Formats: sequence, C-alpha cells, structure tokens
Amino acid sequence: MKKLNLLAIWVLAAVVAGMAQQTTTPTSTPQTTTTTTTAPQTTTAPPPATGCQPAGEPQKKEIKDPAEYNAYVNATGITDPATRANALEQFIAQYPTSVVKDDALEQLMGAYQQAGNPKALDAAERVWKANPCNVRALVVLAYNERARAESENPPNPQTAALAVKYGEAGVQALKTYTKPDPMKPEDFEKFKIIALQVFNGAAARGSLNNKDYPSAQKYFQAALDTELRMDPNDAGQLQNVYPLAVAYLTPKPINVVGLWYIARAVVLSQGAAQTEIGKYGKAKYYYYHGGDDGWDQLVAQAATQTTPPPNFSVAPAKTPAEQIQDLVKRTDPKQMDFDQWKLVFTYGDQPTKDNVWNAIKGVPLAFRAKVIQAEKTKLLLAATYDGNQDNKADTEVLMAGPIPATKMPKVGADIDIVAAPVSYDTTPTYIMHLQDGKLAVAKGAAHTPPAHKPLHHTHK
Repeated sequence: MKKLNLLAIWVLAAVVAGMAQQTTTPTSTPQTTTTTTTAPQTTTAPPPATGCQPAGEPQKKEIKDPAEYNAYVNATGITDPATRANALEQFIAQYPTSVVKDDALEQLMGAYQQAGNPKALDAAERVWKANPCNVRALVVLAYNERARAESENPPNPQTAALAVKYGEAGVQALKTYTKPDPMKPEDFEKFKIIALQVFNGAAARGSLNNKDYPSAQKYFQAALDTELRMDPNDAGQLQNVYPLAVAYLTPKPINVVGLWYIARAVVLSQGAAQTEIGKYGKAKYYYYHGGDDGWDQLVAQAATQTTPPPNFSVAPAKTPAEQIQDLVKRTDPKQMDFDQWKLVFTYGDQPTKDNVWNAIKGVPLAFRAKVIQAEKTKLLLAATYDGNQDNKADTEVLMAGPIPATKMPKVGADIDIVAAPVSYDTTPTYIMHLQDGKLAVAKGAAHTPPAHKPLHHTHK
C-alpha cells in the first residue's frame, strides 16, 4: 500500500521548525548577551496538566555566557544540515542546562530531518520529553509508531499503545498550534492537514491493533476525511480505506458501511492485494447478505465515488426461520444437502423437523465428505460447509462391514460414501448418525457439501 511520504513530512516539519526557531543576532556581544528566540509552545518545563495552551507572546531567553552564546549562534547558522546537527549535538552536550536547550533540540530535530538522518526520531523523542505539546516532534513520533504497528505480526500492544498516545496527543496539540510569523499561511495550513492525517492515522492503527474498534473507526474515518481534502484521487487513501473497512467488519454485528469501504478498497488496490481484499470483502458481503448478488454492482459503485452514498444499506440475510420456510417450500427433503438438513434440524419447528426427517430416515444417501477420523467400522466426517471450514465432524457413519486396510480413507481426504440416516443430535453439538455405510466409487455424489455456502444464522 502507498503510504504518506515520510520525507515530505520531515521536510515540512523541518521548514516549520526552522522558521519557528530563527534567531535574532545582536549587533554586539557584551559580557552579558541577550538573544531573542521565537519559539511557540517551547518551554523548559512541561505544559500544564490540563493540556496544551496557545503560544502567546514569544519568550525572551537570555544567554549570559558569551562563549555559550557564540556556540549557539554559530551552530544554528551552519547551512549544511548534517554539519549543523553535529554542532548542535556538541552544544547540547557542552551546555546541558542552557536556557535555549529546548530550542537547540528543535533545531537538531530539523537538521536531522533535512539531512534524512534516522536520528531525527531520537531527537523528536528528546524534544517531546521537553515539551509534550510540540507538534513537530509528535508528527515524527506518531508516523513512526504507526509504521511499526502496521509491520508487526502479531501486533505488539505496547507499540499500539504508543501509536494511540502520540496520535491523540498530536490531535490535541494541533488545536492550539499557532503559525510561526515567517511562515506563509498556505504552507502552515498544508502542514496542519498533513499532521492531522498522521495523528489520526496513528491513533487509528493503534486502536485497531488493540481491538478498540469504535476508536479505530473514528480515527481512520478522520484520517481518510483529511486525506480526501488534500487529494480525492490519491491512491494512497487505501492505507486508511482498507483498515477502516476492517474496523467496521470485524465486530459483531458488523457495521454495514464497512461493506462499502471494503468494496472501495478493492477498487484502490492492485495485483495480489486486490485479489485478497476482494476475497475478504466478498466473503463478508455473502455472510451478511446471504448471497453474492449485488457485490459486483457495489464494487462498480465504489469506483465512482470516494464516500458511501447517503443512507447506504445492504439487505441482510434472512433469519434461519425465514430460510427454512423458503427451503421446505421449494426443495424435496431428499434433494437437500447436509447444510440444509442441519439448518432444518437445528432451527426448524418440530412439525417441519418431523416432516423432513421422516422423508430421509432409513433412505440410503450418496454423498461426499471430508474424513475427520477413520476406524475399521466407523467414520467421522465433515459433510457441511462449517464442518469443512472448522475441520470438525458433523456426520457419523457406522459401516456395513470392516474397512479393508488397503481401502482405509486418509484423514483430511474427501471420500464418496453411501449410508442411511438413523438419528441426529443437536446438543451439545450437531451431528447426524448414519449406518450401513459403504465406500463408493466417485460418480458425482448427489449430496456434495457446497464449497461456497455457509449458514446465515450468526451475523444477526
């Protein structure tokens, strides 16, 4: 998936940092020298516990030691970012209690960013510890934690927590973030939009990894909305569209708007990713709707717009009772498959159960099923969709005679068999019992378990 360009973030953050930290050089250097630094939100102590406050008037910081003053001015005046970063590191090490230490740290972060040096992350942490409301540091930290959270499998709860922490802190800090005087308003607005996208995206990914789905939905939606403000046609929106769909589709019951977003993710993706996302989306749609009719139309619709239409909806699958009513009206009990029998015997009313059971009891049935367990005189098989998916027996067959060792079915294999139903159980788990079982030559068994049709009774 295409991600927001980190270099672009670093360059923008560095530009803001540089403008915010421009130093006014005095015309002379007396024994006690004063330098005024414009540094919104930068203080030598953490902000009040109540949250970030507006910057207010620039603070005047007085460097009394001429040597310290000269070292700071010389370091910040270096043009080459790598050389400037080295000089600032030396200044911070030599003057660890300097009144402009916070300003030097911000300058250091900006220099590393401009140089493309990974040490920008360490510098950002140092800036943030000095001022937890520093937006530029939070951009770097939040972006990094989201990237880590996306790459970890299984997710690390600590990484997820940091992504949420920096993301939420950044969203709050932006509310009181003011434009540095030298910066153009259009550049400032662009930076804020990118920062907001980064913050919401980090909080969203951390929330998703920690299975806080309501928060993930909120933050991914906000990140996507912000991204669409920048470029409605940017394919990079997949980085927010797909996980937003997952956040809507993972909880039970699902939020149906997730079906629209997963269709949108199919449109935005390519190659193998598009295939996998399409399989996931179609399965979720089928499970909710009870069929795949309308899925292709939904994908086509998602290709023409970036957000769901007003009042978007998908008709849910019928209830088990409704499915049974339709089933018995249109299908002869002997022509039903094992999934349909399971549905009737588990959820049907007693008269319906009796009618269907009396029609198939003792009647030899030819079918195909997966072998779960094999013994000389008994086979445990998976004859339903759920049984195949879960690798769990739902059918027991007592054989008419011992199975020869040379013909013993292998566990996990699909076999053709003929047997007659004699009873069924619905508790503690569903299972149908058959007897007089005989292995059959494959001729297209009449009751092959469907490869695509799960029961639709658990999504409501």
